Amino acid sequence: MGRLLGRVASRCRDGGASRTGRNGLVVHLIQTVSGVLYMLIIVDVVASWIPSFNRSEFITQVRRLTEPMLAPFRLIAPPEKIGMDLSPIGALIVLRFIEGLLVKACG
Repeated sequence: MGRLLGRVASRCRDGGASRTGRNGLVVHLIQTVSGVLYMLIIVDVVASWIPSFNRSEFITQVRRLTEPMLAPFRLIAPPEKIGMDLSPIGALIVLRFIEGLLVKACG
């Protein structure tokens, strides 16, 4: 993921996207992907509050996508020690921060 972010940012900085007139497209793509990831994390959080949702195949797939983003934050602030899972908050903050950096680099 880090290499992908680096390539997108360097392409925008170097003007590769702007020469072909796709700078706006790259920004839109970054914002769309970020928005989808943001919504998946929110769906995961809401589903965790409703036990019957946990058996859903859809929620299983959502967790498959969100768990790699949430796991590092659970290492920093283990829910067992704190009493609640703060990993979605950390992931959402970092996701918006990265989105902002990439959009600024492309804009």
